[in-house]
Amino acid sequence: MATERGQRPNWLALGVATAGCLLLVGGGMRLSAAGLAYGLVSAGLMGVVNVLTRERVALGDDPWGLVAWSMAIAAVAWSFAAPPWRAVAAVGSPAGWILTAAIIVLATVVPFGIFSAALRVLDAGRASIVAMVEPVVGAVAAWLLLGEALSAGQITGGALILAAVALLQVEGQRRRPVPE
Repeated sequence: MATERGQRPNWLALGVATAGCLLLVGGGMRLSAAGLAYGLVSAGLMGVVNVLTRERVALGDDPWGLVAWSMAIAAVAWSFAAPPWRAVAAVGSPAGWILTAAIIVLATVVPFGIFSAALRVLDAGRASIVAMVEPVVGAVAAWLLLGEALSAGQITGGALILAAVALLQVEGQRRRPVPE
């Protein structure tokens, strides 16, 4: 977990949030060597993007412009593994295009933009842990809007993620200087 110079990472919050994510979204999943390798590479690359974005935002670059650049670079890189014409062919109907656009904007561009903007006030490690609230919001929205049932493990996972964010909040309160 990357932090600003002089700040130590909150390993407890990171561990609690990671365990929460595994419980929330990992139910019934099987672990494979390839999946683990892809996940570790993805996590590493995301960490690099977070730190580089934090540095650029600190220099005054537009967070939304950085999101556009990072997504363009990722799209080019992924086009070798998943050619765009296959994705276009898979969407099919106009309703499929509307749902695809909604996922692109609401589940990708907006969260990454908000995350990048948050890097103006949070270090990359804390912002990453706070961003883990996103699957909690998704699970609660699926429960409320779609009637999806949440298992005890998923509810526990969501509670662990919220507890990790609370740990960061408490730590932040302790670090603030007391006004005289």
